[in-house]
Amino acid sequence: LRLLAAVEADLASAGLELDGFGAHDTREVLENEVRQLRAVLFVCLGVVDEAVAEFRRLREQSGDSPLYDDRFRLFALENLIDIERGRFTEVVARSRAELERVGPYQLRPTDRCAALHDLCAALFELAALDARHAPEAVAAMRAYLAPEALDIHSQWFMRAYLAEVLRFTGDLVGAQHEIDLARAAMRVQQPALESTPTFQGGDFLVAIETRIAIDAHASPERLREQLAKLERACGAFSGAWDSLPARSGGFGMLHVGSARGTLCELIRLEKIVRGEPDGVVAAVEQFMCVQARGSLATKL
Repeated sequence: LRLLAAVEADLASAGLELDGFGAHDTREVLENEVRQLRAVLFVCLGVVDEAVAEFRRLREQSGDSPLYDDRFRLFALENLIDIERGRFTEVVARSRAELERVGPYQLRPTDRCAALHDLCAALFELAALDARHAPEAVAAMRAYLAPEALDIHSQWFMRAYLAEVLRFTGDLVGAQHEIDLARAAMRVQQPALESTPTFQGGDFLVAIETRIAIDAHASPERLREQLAKLERACGAFSGAWDSLPARSGGFGMLHVGSARGTLCELIRLEKIVRGEPDGVVAAVEQFMCVQARGSLATKL
């Protein structure tokens, strides 16, 4: 939020100096970029209603015949919002239509990655709700896991989704293999990402790896290792939450998929590793520690 405020301040300052041919268009492009950044940020912070408001402003600004950049910006934002709202079927249909409209390899590489990511993210969520969607999800993910289709960042994310869907089907060996490949891809592109406490960081992989370990009835030593990883991930997440500036409406940090998943797996594993009653007490303490950071709790 502080970074966004700085960008907006710079934009306002630059706007006073822009003059001559193209000045209006330049400012309009910059404003749309900032509006998109603001909407994405609100989704990541769990404030989806604010993101919807920014999306509507962007759509109004783009008019009835938006240019390519504006049109794809609207497509990507609508998918992001719909995924957070649980409208997965709509995202699948919209993404497939976009990919079929010109063909996936006719899209710019970054846009192709975005469309494929949204498609597979929605298929992943549908498979989580109903196992009958799992074969379709696996087929789509494997079809697009090619260097010419996805950059290395999207490959690791796609492999994480694929690992989770394979776990749904009971293929735990295949799921762990995809997690290993995801970590390898992550290290190639951005080594620091593996320990980053964000939706796009290593905590996402740790949560999936923990589910695989539990389903596979892993050894007590392995489960304790996973518990330590989850505790570090939740500690980093809590620290990031604490660093946010105050906001009147608060934040919805636990609405973000990976943050919620990491906390859930930590609570579940506390009970498994520590047993009762110690595990139950530890799980409740972890939950209350995170809940205490909520906007309502801090007001009381």
